[in-house]
Amino acid sequence: DIKDIYDRDELADIVSMVVASEPSAVGLDVMFDQRKSERADSILSALAALPNVVSPVILVSERLGNGPSFSGATLPFYMSDIRPNAGFVNVATSGATETCRYYTAALKLGNVEVPGFDMALIRTVSPSVYEEVVGRDVFSGFINYSLSSYSVFSADALPYNKDMLKNKIVLIGDRGDMSDMHVTPIGARVPGVDIHAMTIATILEGREIDVMSESGAWIFAFLVTMLIIPLMRLLKKNDWTAIFSPVLQTLLIIAAVFICYLIFVSSGYYVRVVYALLAIGFVDLGYNLYLKLKELCVKLLSR
Repeated sequence: DIKDIYDRDELADIVSMVVASEPSAVGLDVMFDQRKSERADSILSALAALPNVVSPVILVSERLGNGPSFSGATLPFYMSDIRPNAGFVNVATSGATETCRYYTAALKLGNVEVPGFDMALIRTVSPSVYEEVVGRDVFSGFINYSLSSYSVFSADALPYNKDMLKNKIVLIGDRGDMSDMHVTPIGARVPGVDIHAMTIATILEGREIDVMSESGAWIFAFLVTMLIIPLMRLLKKNDWTAIFSPVLQTLLIIAAVFICYLIFVSSGYYVRVVYALLAIGFVDLGYNLYLKLKELCVKLLSR
């Protein structure tokens, strides 16, 4: 974490120290967009040219027609064009809250395919994994934010932790940069460099989220509804349980959701439980309306 490091020479020394610690890959999540110090800039230029050092690229987009189109890129001062060991640091978002839920493996800038910053780092340490991910039909996947494990320490602590960096992927970034904070499922202000770290952990540790298909979600909703609705009816028939029926019904639904959560945490399988909750609600409502109408018809016929 290079928070509060504003001197370019000091930053160049930090990057030099990291590279000298023999990591498997280094990701510079810092945009050196202009020259400042002759000494520092020459060091950064040399280090950025190393094959295991990944530099950042910011893709500039403009909305054309029905989708975004990338018209250009912001590059570090030491790059005249996009190098093979560079990746875009743009964070993919979705939904009304612009929540970052998934990563994008690669994007097109004209005829050039630019990998994501995290994917460029993965390509450095494991080309086969990179090829497998970018070879998929869908270029994106969900980030598994649960149980992501990685160490974080400040630049001041670097001299005492150099041994930890050997054969590791090291990301250098400012975790206090408010312009690089993003909304995620685990928090409203998560630094971009942390999102890259969790993306890398998701892919390399084989913890990618497997999302239930829509057809599977409807089948699951049908089965759960056929199980829970009869139980809810049974609770209402008993005089003792009928008193606490609303509470018991709520606990029953919470238990089902909790089981789905445990499945997600343990295996990374995302059960689309919303379909089941909606089905239970509508079926229960429909059944209650049916009983009311039946009661009303009986009263009218008995007159």
